[in-house]
Amino acid sequence: MKRTLFSVGVMSAMMMFCSQTVQATEGEVPERNKIDEKYKWDLSVLYKTQQDWDNHYTQIEKMVDEIAGLKGTLGKSPENLLKALTLQDQIGLQLSKLFAYASMHHDENLSEQASQASLQRAQTLGVK
Repeated sequence: MKRTLFSVGVMSAMMMFCSQTVQATEGEVPERNKIDEKYKWDLSVLYKTQQDWDNHYTQIEKMVDEIAGLKGTLGKSPENLLKALTLQDQIGLQLSKLFAYASMHHDENLSEQASQASLQRAQTLGVK
């Protein structure tokens, strides 16, 4: 009984909080420019500009080409294997950052074609 009352209390508090922070009427999604900045994520923490994102994309693309060039050499020495595994880890980390930015930037405005293009480029690089 106490858990049920506690759960109801928590749910009520969450609903009250949510109803106070939403600025649009029911069923209406507010325009991004009408939402207070404190409710938006700051993508400049990842990349200051789109050009910075593009430059990082190019660096990762070079890393992908480098790892592809190691094909057939991994069994020749422990150093080659270590190089490939280290590069694979680096690519994964860097690609995660690239993709996170592109995905969140796309989610800000689903109709913006530039952000759609960046997301598709990140996905394509991930597949490559």
